Amino acid sequence: PQEVLDELPKQQYDLYLLLNIDMPWQDDPLRNFPTQREHFMQVWHQELQAINAKYVVISGIGDVRYQNAVKAIDAFTATF
Repeated sequence: PQEVLDELPKQQYDLYLLLNIDMPWQDDPLRNFPTQREHFMQVWHQELQAINAKYVVISGIGDVRYQNAVKAIDAFTATF
């Protein structure tokens, strides 16, 4: 939605974690467009690049996904 796009440049976060679409789709009230996951993943890549955001794509299932997120954060904070 446009309101999300309008707010993105106003927020200055140090690191974004973009969750990959490698997990099976599970329907719930907050999820939309199960057949357009690839499209929206590309959109989020483009939007993060457009605001020059530092981001990492997090992949994996279950604990592997969690550990990959922790590693990405640890790697980022090690640069300070």
